[in-house]
Amino acid sequence: MCARFNGGSNAGHTIVAEGVKYAFHLLPCGILYPGCKNLLGNGVVVNPEIMFEELVQLDKNGVDYRNRLFISDRAPLVSNIHREADRVAEIKKGDKAIGTTLQGIGPAYASKILRFGLKVGDLVDWDTFLVKYNKFIAAASE
Repeated sequence: MCARFNGGSNAGHTIVAEGVKYAFHLLPCGILYPGCKNLLGNGVVVNPEIMFEELVQLDKNGVDYRNRLFISDRAPLVSNIHREADRVAEIKKGDKAIGTTLQGIGPAYASKILRFGLKVGDLVDWDTFLVKYNKFIAAASE
């Protein structure tokens, strides 16, 4: 088992396996080992766009991750709104900016803590997702 329990796609690691170079920012490195199950836990903020880009790398190189990648239904989702909030906050800080990677990690954790963020489990039912999404947009706009 290879598990991530926190963090997001703001950092990363490069792995060379069987002569192929993989750039991961979200997926656990164990995904490259056929016998290893991989987990993104409920403390990991998941940017679906980044995750699918990383899965495409695996697909292109014939890495079978079916039934080996598990994502907590309580893991928060990172949206483009989080990324934009990150960017705007950095601009407002001017010369006191902290130098984030602008991946929206901090704002995603903030929306989790404030209990209006979207979670992976919200994607299971589209109608429910839309209701929660609209509440998220309203809360994020305040």
